[in-house]
Amino acid sequence: MGNDRLRLLLFGTLLVLGYLLVLAWDQDYGDRSSPAAPTATPASSDSPPVDILTPEPPAASAEDVPDIDAAGDTLPVREQPDNSRLVFVETDVYRAQIDLHGGDLVAIELKQYPLTTRHSDASVSLFQHISGGVYIAQSGLRSAAGPDRPEGSRPHYQISQREWRLAEDQDVLKVSMSWLNDQGLVVQKTYRFERGSYQIWLEFEVKNATPAPWTGNLFAQIKRDRNVRPPDSGNLFSPRAYVGAAFTTTEERYLKLDFDDLDEERFQAEVQGGWAAMLQHYFLTAWIPPAEQTNLLYGRSLQNGVYQIGFLGPTLAIEPGSTGRYQASLYAGPKLQSVLSKIAENIDLTVDYGFLWWLAQPLFYLMQMFHRALDNWGAAIIALTCLVKLVLYPLSAAAYRSMANMRKVAPELRRLQERYSDDRQRLSQEMMALYRKKKINPLGGCFPMLLQMPVFLALYWVLYESVELRQAPFVLWLTDLSVRDPWFVLPILMGVT
Repeated sequence: MGNDRLRLLLFGTLLVLGYLLVLAWDQDYGDRSSPAAPTATPASSDSPPVDILTPEPPAASAEDVPDIDAAGDTLPVREQPDNSRLVFVETDVYRAQIDLHGGDLVAIELKQYPLTTRHSDASVSLFQHISGGVYIAQSGLRSAAGPDRPEGSRPHYQISQREWRLAEDQDVLKVSMSWLNDQGLVVQKTYRFERGSYQIWLEFEVKNATPAPWTGNLFAQIKRDRNVRPPDSGNLFSPRAYVGAAFTTTEERYLKLDFDDLDEERFQAEVQGGWAAMLQHYFLTAWIPPAEQTNLLYGRSLQNGVYQIGFLGPTLAIEPGSTGRYQASLYAGPKLQSVLSKIAENIDLTVDYGFLWWLAQPLFYLMQMFHRALDNWGAAIIALTCLVKLVLYPLSAAAYRSMANMRKVAPELRRLQERYSDDRQRLSQEMMALYRKKKINPLGGCFPMLLQMPVFLALYWVLYESVELRQAPFVLWLTDLSVRDPWFVLPILMGVT
């Protein structure tokens, strides 16, 4: 008896030590998320106003203007802009930075999405221009007459002020910048930010005061370094989320091309409307051209782990003395299905439930309904699980009955195995005869369970992909439903029960 107690004591001690080791490992290595690298700080609001900002432009970079026929493996990586070229924009959902060279969006922080619960003072950064990494959204008008020339020359825009903020009584904030050449071509580039929206509208207005027609193409592209590690990218205890490009084409509603795919082969597809997106867990960025125009979608590898995806619009023409306007939009934010479905066709598929999407989407909508009623995502998950178990109860009951019947005939099966151990054919015949006599299906316990597996796999992907669960509190120490239990209490309770 004393030895039994000693063994139990040793076993309990090993369990406690193992638990403490796992906690220590998790604290040291399990979560390497850290606040985003700091970007440039805006000038103080007390500084004197600037009438026109015209800092010196950098050298031309051919990769910043799409040339579909050019090789993409020897192009220079875009440099990091300095503060003198940056315009700072703040809305209720964004903190953004625009580079006057090209008028590109080079930084976006999502104010309503903290980086982690441990770093609630830092927000998730999508676009960023940090040392050793790049993730930016570029756009322009490609034309031999400018502003974006095919050889890589980008326009350097002028702007009236360095800081723009959405006021409390404003619903729309327009940030406009202008460029003109010596011949009389004037281009105004405007970003329109709307309150509560993660969709940014882009408009180009071209006034052709030259004696010759102007022709060009609207382009918009995302450039990303594969080494930029996104938040929520997974760890040892969770699957690694997909990070890469996605498109919609005439042949495929949702086409994923990861960085290795783009290394192997450049992508091009002509499609009416369409979109080009860069995905990561819970968040995406996507350029969306007008749905009525035919666009060339493209994706390619540049160099040093940098990739470029986007679209090139149809050729535009403006006669002398005329004005033309061209639009596109950029979505940069969370994968909210209710929002994405209204932006563009098929873009809600970026909430990737895999081949079980047809099961997962109804489960997600049910979970949303429970959340509206219970106001707690954890309680909504429990309610949804109970509902699924209730609906699948006939299958579960059939499986349990079959397994119970198999247990009843287990002694007879053992006797048959002993009697016919040397005759496999006779043993099989006697076993089948026994099953028929007792009216038992030997697969009756497995088949109902297999029918339930797709439902629970779909439910797993709903829980894994839904950004609504990110940092959503449940009860007590469970403050983030998108991560594992920090104290491993729930896994231990599940194992015990």
